[in-house]
Amino acid sequence: MSEVVADQSIPSEVAGSNAEQLRVMLVDDFPVVCMGLRLYLERCPDIIVDCEAYDAKTALELAIERRPPVAIIDVRLPPTDGIALAEQLREAVPETRVLLISGWFESYTIDRGLKAGVCGFIEKTEFLQKLSTFVREVSRGGFCCSQSVWEHIERSENGYRLAPGAVSVVATLSTKEREMLELLAQGASLKQAARLIGVTYKSADHIKQNVMRKLDVHDRVELVKFAIREGVITETQPGSLPPDRLGDESSPAKA
Repeated sequence: MSEVVADQSIPSEVAGSNAEQLRVMLVDDFPVVCMGLRLYLERCPDIIVDCEAYDAKTALELAIERRPPVAIIDVRLPPTDGIALAEQLREAVPETRVLLISGWFESYTIDRGLKAGVCGFIEKTEFLQKLSTFVREVSRGGFCCSQSVWEHIERSENGYRLAPGAVSVVATLSTKEREMLELLAQGASLKQAARLIGVTYKSADHIKQNVMRKLDVHDRVELVKFAIREGVITETQPGSLPPDRLGDESSPAKA
C-alpha cells in the first residue's frame, strides 16, 4: 500500500490555460477555515472553489444544485458531523467524492468514514503539503489519506476497511447503545435519554449499564472523556444538548 506522494506542483497535463478546472465544494462551520482553504486551493490553476457551506443542510442543497466533483468536509460539523453529511451525499449526489479533513482521526471515525464511502482523509497539519494533490487524486477516482490513517486501515475486496487491531470498542456498541453514549455525554439525564431513543426508563438503564460495561467506564466524567477521545462528540459538545431535545425536565443529569 503506497501513499500518494505529496507534491504542490501542477501536473503538466492540467497546467495549460485551456485545461478544465476541477470544481470543489468546501464545508466547514468556521468561515475563516473555508477562507484559508479557498486561498490555498485557488493558487492552483487547475482547481477552483465552486461553492462553500458552513452547515450540513446548506452543503447538501448546494451539492445537489452544483454537483461538484469533490467535496472537502470537516469531520466535526454541527449538528451531527461530516460523516453523516458524506452519507447523505452518497445517496443524493453519488458523483461527488468526499475528502474528510480533521485535526486528527480516531479509529471509530475512520471506520465510519470508510463505511460512508469517503475517498480520502487528510489531517489539517498536512494541508500545505498534500491538499491539492489529494483533491486531484480523489477526483480521478483514487483513494488517499494521511500516513496516520494508513496505519489503521487495510485493503479489502471492496476497497479499504479498518484493520482488525484498530477497531474501536465503540464499533461493538449497538445502535441504541451508541445513541445512549452520545446523549449521556452531551448532558442528557437517563430519563431524557430514554424518551429520545424511544425506550422505557428500565430499558434505558439496562442500555446505559451495557455501555459503561463495554467501555469500562464508571461515571459520567469518564464517559465524557471517552466520548471526546473517540470522536463520538467534540470537546465543545458536553452539556450542549439543545433544550428542545431535552424537553421540560430540569433535574441534573446523573450517570
